[in-house]
Order: sequence, then C-alpha cells, then structure tokens
Amino acid sequence: MSESLESRVLGWLKQQGFHLEMEVASMAKAAGFEVSQSDYYLDPDGGDPREIDLVLSLHNFMGGFSLSYSLFVECKSSRDKPWLLFCTPNELGETLTDDNRFKFIDLQSAFIANDLGSSLLLRSTFNGNVANLYPRLNTVRLLGYGITQAFAKAGDAPFKAMMSSVKAALSHTKRMGMLGLSVPMIFSTPVIVIDVHLLAVSFSSAMNQLQIEEIRRGALFWKHVVGGRSRIGVYIVTKQDLPAFLADCYASAKW
Repeated sequence: MSESLESRVLGWLKQQGFHLEMEVASMAKAAGFEVSQSDYYLDPDGGDPREIDLVLSLHNFMGGFSLSYSLFVECKSSRDKPWLLFCTPNELGETLTDDNRFKFIDLQSAFIANDLGSSLLLRSTFNGNVANLYPRLNTVRLLGYGITQAFAKAGDAPFKAMMSSVKAALSHTKRMGMLGLSVPMIFSTPVIVIDVHLLAVSFSSAMNQLQIEEIRRGALFWKHVVGGRSRIGVYIVTKQDLPAFLADCYASAKW
C-alpha cells in the first residue's frame, strides 16, 4: 500500500469520526469499563434495530445483589462548529440542603434506571450522598436545557446524537429489567462525546446580556419525548475531559 493511499484513507477516517470512536473506546478500557463498539438496540418507539457507537459497562455483585451501570455513547467530530449548551444556574450547590433537596430529587427522576435503581437513588439523595450518585452533578455551575451546533447549515447533529444515546439507554433498561431479579439494579446514562469546543450560553440578569464561556463537560436535561418519557438527563463531554468523566462514573458505579 502506498503512503499516499494510507494518508488519504486516514484523513477520510478522521473526517468521518471513526478515529474519535476508537479513541474513546481505548480510554474507556483504560478506565476499567467493558466496551462494546457498534452495538445494536431496539428502538423503544418503533422496535426497529438501530446502532449505537459505544456501550460502556460496569457490573457489581455484592451481598446477593447485582448492579448494572452502563454509559451509551455517541461520538461526534467537527473541526470548526462548536456545540452550544443553553444553560440556567445550577442551584444544587456543593452539598445537599433542605432548600435544594427536592430540586435534586426532581432532577434525579430524569435519569434512567429501573424501579429498584430509582429507589436506591431516592434513598441516597435523602441520606446526603448527592456527590456519589452522578458524575459530579452537584458541582456543575450551569445546567443545560437545550443544545445546538453553531454554524451548521444542514442537519442537527446534537439532536440525532441525543436521540440515539437516549433510545439505546431506554432500550437497555427495559431489556435488562425483563430478566427479573438477576439484575435488580439498572442504571443507564446517555453520553455524547465531542472533539470540538463546548460553549455554555446563559443570560446575565445583572448585565442584561448573553454570556458565553467554554466548558469541558455539560449536564443537559432534555424535555423531548422519547420512549414515553418527557425528561431525560444527558451528559455532553469533550474529549479532553473524558478521562476525568470516566473516572467519576467509575467511582459512582463502585460506590
């Protein structure tokens, strides 16, 4: 094979996003996750088989109970089109208080889990274990309610990526739940990994203007109806922050 052909193929692969997907898989394996690439799931809204870039899994077995903790990852590459996360202030704070306790309970209901998993999250919230439940959700200064890609002329990459990761997470939770008590606690988190700038867009009342700042990770609470649900939490993570994010997820699952 000539160097010219190899160079052309490598350039094309990078433009298509395959490089990012394989790089994320390598990072996840190094972080201790089981990795499945180009996995398939059944669309919860129609039953058709669809593909998800990556499924990252951890399984714990303790005291006769088992826990399934999975991340459903879509990888998106872009050279010069940053993603914009529209945000409002996060009022959860560093620690759980009576003032923000119910706000957090409302947020945790947006995360995907089976009934026993949701019960564990609820009890943990009331016991003051907020920092252990999700990848540092209570330390994020801004929470997202919408997302788009700047300068994009056609298509909606964020919408398609979220739809895929969310449907995969819902499908997995339903399928695993049908296994009964063999996997009693199931946690499924949609994640989108990007290799372009992620910008948080918020409104400053004091300055009466929009504010834009670059962030490495964002938590989005998507209100689009998917699989019968109208509120689902999705993480948007830059490639630069992925090792730290995976470490947080690993620690949360082990806890």
